[in-house]
Amino acid sequence: MISDPSLSLYAAPDKPELGWTNVAIAISFILADAGLSTVFRLGLSVSLIVAALRCVGQLAVVASLLQQVFEHENPWTVTLIACKHQSFLQSSWTGS
Repeated sequence: MISDPSLSLYAAPDKPELGWTNVAIAISFILADAGLSTVFRLGLSVSLIVAALRCVGQLAVVASLLQQVFEHENPWTVTLIACKHQSFLQSSWTGS
């Protein structure tokens, strides 16, 4: 274990923080695109919103997995978490 945090591989002193303001800006862009699609009758509004919701869901799953991985420093525990989620994803992908 590294005693000096500034020498750590994972240290990010200038890490930008993403807040709810950033989420609101992203949602406003999606809604603006959906609105323009409706105004110009492109028929993309529903698919844009569905794609955005799918993206949020997938990012939430990945975020929870990464949070579990980074909470553990033991490589065997990380391997177990990865295998557990890999088997879950394979079973949900194939439907079995």
